[in-house]
Amino acid sequence: MNTVHLIGLVGCRPRAVGTAGDRGFLLLTIADATAQRVDRHRVVVAAHTPIAIEDFTPGETVYVEGRLGRPADGRRIAVIAAQAWSIEPPLPPPADSAAAASHASPREHLRRGHARRIAIGTPRERLIWIRPTTVGAADHRRAVLLESVGMGVDAPSSGPTDHGPPDRAG
Repeated sequence: MNTVHLIGLVGCRPRAVGTAGDRGFLLLTIADATAQRVDRHRVVVAAHTPIAIEDFTPGETVYVEGRLGRPADGRRIAVIAAQAWSIEPPLPPPADSAAAASHASPREHLRRGHARRIAIGTPRERLIWIRPTTVGAADHRRAVLLESVGMGVDAPSSGPTDHGPPDRAG
């Protein structure tokens, strides 16, 4: 039985696919429990179906039901959608504010993987996946290392300490 049921994040704005009038978008789903990887699914809605995907925006959570197949003009396998609807709207873009740096954590910790919206409000708006990483102590270790070799913030620059004119031996 060739049936696909997916819940994921819209990865890019819907756009034309092929010459038959089909529309499509990219759907991101988490591939593993640790959020190390993301699966990217091409979703195509045939021109003759009444599914409205024009209002889907990157970051929106959607449900897609369909089958695996090739679009009319396509060479790549995609999910041919029979149903698709929005479950949750995207989060609003972050407010532009000055970083206060009072939340800096000196302890090393794992930052989880997450989707980031880029080019918000433009035709190129899309989601990219930020992989999990370790943050915190590495920056502190780097500062300690630089201080131990004499290259800390207060360390003098390498080179002559006397900035006067060179002595002329005559």
